[in-house]
Amino acid sequence: MVGNFSDFHLPFSNLQSLTSNFQPPFSNILNMNTMKKYTAIITIVFLCLATTGSGQNRWRVNNNIGVNADFSDLQAAIDSASAGDIIYIENSGIPYSGNTQVDKQLTILGPGYFLAANDSTQANKAPASVNYLYFQPGSDGSVLMGVRMLQGLYVNASNLIIARNYIQQMIIAYSYDCGNIIIQQNYVAGSVTDGNNYYTAIFRNNILNSNVSMSQYGSIQFHNNSIMTSTSNYLVVLENSSIKNNVVFNTYGSYQRCIDTDPAHNNTIVYNVTNQEADPGFPDNIWAAVPENVIEYTGGPETKFYLT
Repeated sequence: MVGNFSDFHLPFSNLQSLTSNFQPPFSNILNMNTMKKYTAIITIVFLCLATTGSGQNRWRVNNNIGVNADFSDLQAAIDSASAGDIIYIENSGIPYSGNTQVDKQLTILGPGYFLAANDSTQANKAPASVNYLYFQPGSDGSVLMGVRMLQGLYVNASNLIIARNYIQQMIIAYSYDCGNIIIQQNYVAGSVTDGNNYYTAIFRNNILNSNVSMSQYGSIQFHNNSIMTSTSNYLVVLENSSIKNNVVFNTYGSYQRCIDTDPAHNNTIVYNVTNQEADPGFPDNIWAAVPENVIEYTGGPETKFYLT
């Protein structure tokens, strides 16, 4: 049975727009240029929340020499912050902290990613980079937006919003059970896996350059994502989940493994476009599609997913 996602508890009621109805087919072909231009708007929203929230503080983190910020070290800012605070990580050519641990409810905002590839974003084109970031128990209800994870993102908390980040790789429910995790509009360069603990998540409108392989302990709404890479493995392996409205292309020779359609995995698989050989057990998909006839196929990490 597909997991029940009807009881989400949002950290801020103002963020309802981030969790509204799913988009129609092909809305996952994101114009990330436009998406990152909205980063400033989202930051203003959080600024308004900060000025009206009771006891809510805002902290600047900047490790550039000569910059007068509240903190130069991200972990020090997290340790000093109170639950509900907002931390702004500013552009830098030097990564922040080695293994960043979040153990309280925080909103962590960076400037975005692919800034140099897009006009009219920021004067400083450097991202705010973190090597490893862990959401530990106690960080339930946190928000992460606009940060570049150079090594990995590890999720051990519930009711998180992870949006508009660059993520090298991600492990959900790494050490603990967790649920109600919203992962959307990110660029994921590496794999997405889990730690064999129970969890529920919405994973939508992301661009992925690798595979998503989860155990039977998770239940995911995997909707409106775009994946293209070359591997002998399946690109989407889920159980007890909904796989809908995705574009999934595996360019590994003539042997395309895109979506694992094993009936024993108890998935709903509809309205996807893939170059995988047709599976008669799941007729409501477009199988054996030619990638070049659907998307640009070549170009930058985001432009190659534009519809033709």
